[in-house]
Amino acid sequence: MSAMTKLAVWALREGYDLDLEALLDGAVIEAFAATLTSSQATWRSSLRSIAKANQVETEETLSKFVRPVLQGPYETDEVAALMFFARALTNKNRAYAIEAAVLLGAGAGIARGDLRSVTAANLHDHDGALHVAVAGRCVPVLPGYDDELRALAAKCPNGPLIGKVKGDEATVNITRWVGVRPGTPAFSTDRLRATFICTHLNMGTGTRELLAITGLNSIDALDSYYRFVEPLAVECDVVSGGN
Repeated sequence: MSAMTKLAVWALREGYDLDLEALLDGAVIEAFAATLTSSQATWRSSLRSIAKANQVETEETLSKFVRPVLQGPYETDEVAALMFFARALTNKNRAYAIEAAVLLGAGAGIARGDLRSVTAANLHDHDGALHVAVAGRCVPVLPGYDDELRALAAKCPNGPLIGKVKGDEATVNITRWVGVRPGTPAFSTDRLRATFICTHLNMGTGTRELLAITGLNSIDALDSYYRFVEPLAVECDVVSGGN
């Protein structure tokens, strides 16, 4: 895998836009290199050479690196609105692509870069519960999304559930198809993934399990999601003033 490809894959999983100048910023290169377990200097050197060839300044320091602001999860009615919009389309290919992106994103937390690799064959059961095999992970589908995902897979038994497209064209197309219209939220794979992660955090899913099913590589990667978690109500008669 080339240095640029490896950087792009990391950026996709972290939710960054694939803008060449932004990716080859010195601080971003440093942040990426910090995630590597070996050959950091080699990868860093290769990326800086690519940046220089493309006239991208790489002298920024890590202290100036700012992570993109995480978009909050969708509300339940917003997810329903996206599904309603998809099912109202007469173009079935578009309808199925949007359904797949919503169900896999909000229901299984599949990241943008992995969406196009999921086919009906990736869906399987463990003790009657639907799971998705993706990128070396086995992800349990959240209740409420499983039956709809099974139904979609039955309608799209061959090829990617999101449709046969190259690169990021699928999500770019879906964003354009949904557009901005009354009653339907803008489409965002990052918000769909956040919906899955925040649902698990609110359910009390353990950190190790959540890291395993999302593919996040450290507990620090969950920090941005905690501000969307609902606090538990205190159940104590002494605190509440009861007897």
